[in-house]
Amino acid sequence: MRYEETREKLAALPRYEMKLIWLAGTQPPEWVFVVGQVGFKSLEAFKEFVGRLPKGTTLECNPGCKRMGGEPLLASEEEMEQFGWFCEQKGVNFVLHLGG
Repeated sequence: MRYEETREKLAALPRYEMKLIWLAGTQPPEWVFVVGQVGFKSLEAFKEFVGRLPKGTTLECNPGCKRMGGEPLLASEEEMEQFGWFCEQKGVNFVLHLGG
């Protein structure tokens, strides 16, 4: 396969950006995973969505460096590693951009 063809195929693969949004006024704090214009109120629902993405899709997360505490996934290195492993098993490229 030529370099140009490979580059075109990679460019054609879907890319998504994951955001974790705090719902203001909630006590205790509630969070929503957001991809595009779609929100997921639980990690389980978000993982169901991720599991249906086409193989080769890239899912990026750029959470920044400030935390409120209690954020799903982001508050635990172990949970983040498990989520990365889940994505790998589903053929999704999970890219975490660490803030700093």
